[in-house]
Amino acid sequence: MPVERRNARMQTTTLIISVVALAAAVVLVVLALRAAGTNNAPQTINPSNERFVVGDAEERARSIRKDGPILFSDVSGNGQNHPVYLLHDGEDAHLNWTIVEAHPPGSPPNCFINWSKERNLFTSCDERTFPADGSGLPHYAWEVSTDGELSIDLRKTVSADGATPVSTTSVVKHAGSTIVITGGASTSTP
Repeated sequence: MPVERRNARMQTTTLIISVVALAAAVVLVVLALRAAGTNNAPQTINPSNERFVVGDAEERARSIRKDGPILFSDVSGNGQNHPVYLLHDGEDAHLNWTIVEAHPPGSPPNCFINWSKERNLFTSCDERTFPADGSGLPHYAWEVSTDGELSIDLRKTVSADGATPVSTTSVVKHAGSTIVITGGASTSTP
């Protein structure tokens, strides 16, 4: 099989082009890695990230009845800024939701609550306990849309009884009644 013979000048040119191309590739990779790893700008939370769609309310309610509260390690998308527990009470998936912050007030930044199924309460790393309804923890507004999607609004806190008014509302037709849900507070009319 014949082999092409190259003169010394062609071999040198090919070698130089190869080395320059390799060096350029290495420089581009280094620049890309440096750009990706050095974002010193302060992180700002986009308010749109503070609204989190949990999913189908019926499915979540069933899961909680079976396994207990659901932990979402971070619903804001910005590190561990808003880990929350999702709780539900009762049979109607359009009512009685509770969303509590999983970081107890006054605790160190890396201290979170854990659900104890055996004791039916939350425990924290600093030995405090919180009842199953989340009393003593910050509560967040929630909404069940007309198509049954549950969402959390981390921009709006509500009192533990859900009575603090918030601006999100949904109207749900359920079993012949109209249910108006306002971030945890609900009223029902026939």
